[in-house]
Amino acid sequence: MAINTITDIPIQLAPLGEVFVSVRDLAGPASYSAGAANGQAVSSALFGMPTGLKYIDTMGVTQDGLFVVQATSIKGTQKIVKLRWYSATTGAEVAGATNLSGSTIRLMGYGN
Repeated sequence: MAINTITDIPIQLAPLGEVFVSVRDLAGPASYSAGAANGQAVSSALFGMPTGLKYIDTMGVTQDGLFVVQATSIKGTQKIVKLRWYSATTGAEVAGATNLSGSTIRLMGYGN
């Protein structure tokens, strides 16, 4: 599964206790990989956090209002986090191979 790039927003890490916070906008994948073990892979390095993410907040609904995005739970620190995309109207997970590249979600990552 390819890792998508995040749109150009300057990385400005802000300290929050023992972790840093970074806010980024992410376009959906051109071909979504559905299923419990799948989703859209997001790298901690894209947040400027090469050690890993401790938590990721998806801010809920995509900017076009079509999808709800949820991050898989993180145990400890992880370098790759998967995002699951759901229809905002039906609540069902988006079907595999769906093109989501026209939708953007704002993410807030916490890590090091």
